[in-house]
Amino acid sequence: MLDEHDLPHRVRMRNELLGGNEAYEVDLRKLDTLRSILSDLHVLVVEETSFLVRALRWAIRQHEFAKVLVLGVDIPPRQPLHTEAWGHSDYISPADARVLYLDNSALYVAKSRVWCENSPAVDVVQGDPTQPIDTEQVQELLRDFDNGPVITMIPGLLHRLDDERAADLLGEIRMFWPKSSCVIATHLLDPETEEGTAVAEKLATSVADSPHLGPVHFRTRAQLADLLSGYDLASPIGPARDWYPHGSPEAGRLASELIAGVVGWPGIGTGPAAVSPAIAKSGLILPECRWSAGAPAP
Repeated sequence: MLDEHDLPHRVRMRNELLGGNEAYEVDLRKLDTLRSILSDLHVLVVEETSFLVRALRWAIRQHEFAKVLVLGVDIPPRQPLHTEAWGHSDYISPADARVLYLDNSALYVAKSRVWCENSPAVDVVQGDPTQPIDTEQVQELLRDFDNGPVITMIPGLLHRLDDERAADLLGEIRMFWPKSSCVIATHLLDPETEEGTAVAEKLATSVADSPHLGPVHFRTRAQLADLLSGYDLASPIGPARDWYPHGSPEAGRLASELIAGVVGWPGIGTGPAAVSPAIAKSGLILPECRWSAGAPAP
């Protein structure tokens, strides 16, 4: 029976694309195939990771403490996601936060626990990231700090779910999460250009039969807006690169158009309605008013 070492795996491949050394030969062969379709594939992963750090840094500035739930684990070549964000923030320290990573892979949960051996506020648990409310530790996190808001990170998960399962996950967060909780997600994006759509289709086809890679869905902006119906967004749906305050250094490359970054709040009317002084101080300039998914972009 094949296990997670015998087939290409997105966790190890991401690590390789970010400069790590966790990839096996089977992963490298698959990366060669994907690079034959998109030569600068690493740009997509770098843009996604950079967005997640910037968006988390932005979100924690909205609270004097932070509860962070990350749906899915990673093996970054340097520091885990929360440490990257905390390390550049004057607004919050790890002692003021609780961080919970949730993933269904026993192997990568075990590997990821190395991060939190000396961090009592950080934990990695095994559970279904598509139904987080079923995990006891998630229920405890939601109740912690007097039911304070939760920053929920959904990196690279929604595009691996069909429309129904993705909508169920987002609906669960809207229903059960505390008021003013924030969602930060990345999603493969169909740029709706002749070249971009063709590349997206080829990439999706290439991983469709790999259980630890696909299937994946490159959704358009309109499809993402439908999926996020009922959420208030910090900015219009678009490439994650747009979250650079002065423009992405990779803005001219196709790979940077294929990954979207989204920050939103469950439920209309929850969360800040204007750019706060903390956001302005961060250098991350967003539209003054948020807009609702499904509404025309400003």
